[in-house]
Amino acid sequence: MAEVDHGHVELELWSDYTNATLIAADQPLPRIPPLRVGTGVHFEGQPWTAFLRGRRILAQERVAPNEEPTDGYTLLDASVGYRRVLGGVLHEITLSGQNLLDREARSHVSLLKEFAPLPGRDIRLAYRVAF
Repeated sequence: MAEVDHGHVELELWSDYTNATLIAADQPLPRIPPLRVGTGVHFEGQPWTAFLRGRRILAQERVAPNEEPTDGYTLLDASVGYRRVLGGVLHEITLSGQNLLDREARSHVSLLKEFAPLPGRDIRLAYRVAF
């Protein structure tokens, strides 16, 4: 985390991987997620907030019997928000987007992966009032 004028910036780096085997049969267990890696940058300040996050999910080819492999995919999400307190009431406007690259993505752990991919590009504008 780095302090900047009127806020701070945070860099995020992460990865996870699961390797699971049914020992008795020496076979992979079903619906095990593939290797995932991600990065992001977040800004938190007054009155602005923002983030940009990317995730790469690799193909899963190590599958259990009667299970289909899945392709890898990359997702990009972003958000920018503005918040202000007026008369003791918090007003917040946020523009956010998920899967901005509009990639077809199928989660290997989903029971519906052969029938329904993850949602495509999703852009939202939200206005929130808190009192």
